[in-house]
Amino acid sequence: RTLTETSFTINTPFNDPDIFVYIGTYSGTTFYVAPNGSDDIGNGSENNPFATIQTAIDSSSNGDTILVAIGTYFDNLIVIQDVLIQGVSADSTFLYRDQDYNAVVTIQSSCHIKNMSIIGEGEGNIIQIESGSPVLRNNILTLQTEYGEGNSIINCS
Repeated sequence: RTLTETSFTINTPFNDPDIFVYIGTYSGTTFYVAPNGSDDIGNGSENNPFATIQTAIDSSSNGDTILVAIGTYFDNLIVIQDVLIQGVSADSTFLYRDQDYNAVVTIQSSCHIKNMSIIGEGEGNIIQIESGSPVLRNNILTLQTEYGEGNSIINCS
């Protein structure tokens, strides 16, 4: 069933006129991510951002931009599209590894990643380049491990 309305009102026992649900898709070339966004009902627009960077990546195509708001994100990214992933600044946009023994970011494209602190805790790598020619600018890469195992960037020439 297709809904043509972009929003509709839900009648509640409280008769609250401010409750509404947004239904629709976002087909722009810029996707937004924010800590208060939602991967369930978000569509990646500025007013309805995704909660995770990976959901924005999965929704994107080559040439798209993903703008990441100030905040802390826990995720392991796999980037297969040639996209720009841009945080506000490396001092305010943080990406932490979601699981041990994985790279925080695995790259299989010629993506650009800017203005982020990418932090790996435990064993593993921060960025693993499997293919492509990615560009990394104005990022802070930090590997936090008690054993000193792991690498900041692997397969980089």
